[in-house]
Amino acid sequence: MEIRVLQSELALALGTVSRAINSSNTLPILGNVLLEAFGDNLKVSGTNLEVAICANCQVEVITEGSITVPAKLLSSYVNLLPNTDVLIKADDDLNVSLITSQSKSHIKGLKSEDYPSIPEITGDVSLSLPASSLFNMVNQTVFACSSSGTRPILSGVYMYCDQENLYFVATDSYRLSESKIASKVDSTGGFGCIVPAKTMQELSKTLANTIDDDVVIRISDMQISFEISGIVIVSRLIEGKFPDYKVIIPNQKKTTVEVSSAVLQGAIRRLNLFAREVNNSVHVEFDTGAGSMILKTGETRVGEEKSEIEVAISGESNKISINSQYLLDCLQVISSDKIILEINESVSPIKVLSPSDENFVYIIMPLKI
Repeated sequence: MEIRVLQSELALALGTVSRAINSSNTLPILGNVLLEAFGDNLKVSGTNLEVAICANCQVEVITEGSITVPAKLLSSYVNLLPNTDVLIKADDDLNVSLITSQSKSHIKGLKSEDYPSIPEITGDVSLSLPASSLFNMVNQTVFACSSSGTRPILSGVYMYCDQENLYFVATDSYRLSESKIASKVDSTGGFGCIVPAKTMQELSKTLANTIDDDVVIRISDMQISFEISGIVIVSRLIEGKFPDYKVIIPNQKKTTVEVSSAVLQGAIRRLNLFAREVNNSVHVEFDTGAGSMILKTGETRVGEEKSEIEVAISGESNKISINSQYLLDCLQVISSDKIILEINESVSPIKVLSPSDENFVYIIMPLKI
């Protein structure tokens, strides 16, 4: 294999693909990236056997071929090169040379034939979405996935489609987030699958740099792929049936509150300095007469905090105890200046809505008062 590539193009591809490589892999070859040169294209791939990322860049291919190279060493070295043409040669003894006008290095590679195969998804289900929409949906849900391994089906984002909308849903059984978008799916009917949270986090990082493009999603059996701007993310899916979450979303309310997102965030951050001593348990009171929302921790080992916020409130006065961090997590993914809280009973979930995004719903299960 022999190619000529611009340093900045190669560095970008390596940086993207390296996110799929786990440094603690027991198989040495999984610490490598796969380089495949053909036509006028260099395909760079990395995998940890659960998720794979491939990036393509246009290069001058002098001789076609493939080889694997240690990802960390190659990426670090290329990042230290000036933005100039880099000549890359791989010989029959698996020696890889990187040559510029100012430097020359040799890196030991491994056979490309020994690298795990990365499947191309050509399933019955496919759809296309604007990257900006998908980016919002991922960020509005993935934070609510369970980090515990006790229930694997909750450690990913439930992605499903009916005749009109595409839904992303995540829950750890203490809070739940749902985001949807109108979308037509190229399939014989609806579909449902659970995508690992780690995959969604990697997708979010990629989308952040390609926000103006469209994403093609393909699903086949137990795998899914996301393709955007020459980058492909392929992941396994989580087996199992996602719980019927619709039954826990409250459809009744006694109190509706509109509050400034920034003011509420500030209050919660102060409360959390004390509430972490009691697992972030915070008591919240809504006073219709005073038009206020009162948040307090009660007395903890290090002290206590009480904040009173002016709000627009309708309905009955009410109270509830919740995990303050769960509310803060939600506030950080809502772009609206204000949020709406709907409360029914102290033993019912509190619903959080965004006035500027009717497709987003978040609920937090109550704590005992």
